[in-house]
Amino acid sequence: MKYFCLRLLLQSVSWNAPLRTACSSQTLELKRMKLPSTFQESSKRFVHQVPATEFVAFTRSFHGTTMGALALTSEERFHEPFELVMPGVTFVQYGSIEEAKRTIRKGKTAAVFVEPVQGEGGIYTATKDFLQALRTFCDDAGALLVFDEV
Repeated sequence: MKYFCLRLLLQSVSWNAPLRTACSSQTLELKRMKLPSTFQESSKRFVHQVPATEFVAFTRSFHGTTMGALALTSEERFHEPFELVMPGVTFVQYGSIEEAKRTIRKGKTAAVFVEPVQGEGGIYTATKDFLQALRTFCDDAGALLVFDEV
């Protein structure tokens, strides 16, 4: 199975090396897209190849302005109107390895959407350990790991 990360900009930013390290354990295919929402919609099409139906996203996330992207955005005023369109999204505390481990489950979790650098409500960067743990949990659960970064 192939996994992909999105890096549109910021090629030399400090998170680049940890991100590369976290992804390097698997075959990595980079997809470059012009808009974050385009990426979110495309990645949800990949997800339909997996039999599980639940999604995991993180607190303080913002994934774009299409219906699917808003359903993955943690702030309630954004995702609440789209819960009927895209049910089954669980929001986990950003950076919490233990909570992610409890939430990502084999046969249930189709995909985990994470921003290595969050920009909604401040700048928050994921640790190398957090990203590597997500990679391991997704591999164990057979879930797709989607990095959304602009």
